[in-house]
Amino acid sequence: TEETVKEIRPEVLVLATGASPLIPDLPGVHEDSVTTAWDVLGGKAEVGDEVVVAGGGTVGCKTAELLFSKGKKVTIVEMLSDIAHDTDPRDRLFMLERFKKYGIKSLTNSKVTEVTEEGVVIEDSKGKKREIATDTVVLALGSIPSREKAKNLTMNVSSSYMVGDCVAPRKIYEAIYEGYRVGSRI
Repeated sequence: TEETVKEIRPEVLVLATGASPLIPDLPGVHEDSVTTAWDVLGGKAEVGDEVVVAGGGTVGCKTAELLFSKGKKVTIVEMLSDIAHDTDPRDRLFMLERFKKYGIKSLTNSKVTEVTEEGVVIEDSKGKKREIATDTVVLALGSIPSREKAKNLTMNVSSSYMVGDCVAPRKIYEAIYEGYRVGSRI
């Protein structure tokens, strides 16, 4: 907190304030039927039996797999041409095999454009729209750095460093390496 920084008066401050889920500006995105992958993976969200996961990167795919293991019917909507594009290639191969076996659907080259009472409206890369019925929409569309808190904390410190997702959301090994580099420099 600002008070703690003022009280301790550190010579150097290392900030790792993290990130928060990206919430797009879409009609219906703030409905009760919408949650984030972070809340699902953290056990903070209840979902219905039919789930659309908006975003097919690693986080969206891992969320889809968790939901399937809980008996949910899952469809992933991804705007790129393939899902799990940011997953290690070996892990991705096995993940895609499991998805095929489990019946987890993926709609690629598509994006969610609206959340309705019945489900979601998706639009493909050719502009064709259709509605998919669902109980719950899980947003796994990336993260945004949490920098606001960091700005206030650095005002009373002569030297500060930002590490991890508050710089840019990435993988954990990148954040660990960044923290190590800063620690070695100090």
